Amino acid sequence: MRTHTVQTNEVGRCALLIPAFELVADQTDHQPLNMIEIGSSAGLTLPWDKYHYRYGESLECGDPNSPVRIECSLRGDLQPPIPKELPRVAIRKGIDLSPIDLTDPDSVQWLRALVWPDNPRRATLLEHAVQLAKQNPPDIMTGNALELLPGLIKKVPEREPLCIYHSFTLTFANKEQQERLHRLLTNAAKVRALFLVWLEWPTESDTPILGLEKFIDGVKEEKILARCHSHGEWLQWKAA
Repeated sequence: MRTHTVQTNEVGRCALLIPAFELVADQTDHQPLNMIEIGSSAGLTLPWDKYHYRYGESLECGDPNSPVRIECSLRGDLQPPIPKELPRVAIRKGIDLSPIDLTDPDSVQWLRALVWPDNPRRATLLEHAVQLAKQNPPDIMTGNALELLPGLIKKVPEREPLCIYHSFTLTFANKEQQERLHRLLTNAAKVRALFLVWLEWPTESDTPILGLEKFIDGVKEEKILARCHSHGEWLQWKAA
């Protein structure tokens, strides 16, 4: 506890992100997405398109042969936009202040220790995701996203879709850092369109919230998409 920080890399949250990614794909003519994740930890939410998903009783998507099988129940009357085929990915990059090295047994053991002992399903998901990630190690840059993002954004051709996302990351950022991120994305959007998918637990909300922001011509359009469980166990779609 004196030498480690909490960096839970909850694989189940990918089920919450999928509908938002589908909206981004739909607004970009289903071109391959350039993905940048802020706060990647071990990178287990980077290969989200390599997993299989089941929503409720009948909605499924993803790789049917994937060892990582994520189940998410649905609440409410509105159905989220679950794609028949997951959006394609052109590039995927992660950023983290201190990425977890999956080749280090002690680091993997720390990830296991962060799963609550009464959650065997989460533990199983983690094991399968770690083994899958070891076969194709995630590309994660070490450093501060506020410093690294501008360079990464410039490397993506302006006509190609760019989707930046984070889950339970801004919880650890102060107000000034959050405002800097907003200014950074707004300035970048003066020369190119980009999307921000976020999954966070605002202090004024009794549940985590899934949101989508579109930046174009330096202007932000924001939409609240859903309420959800912090580990991806359920999703309640709110957007029209």
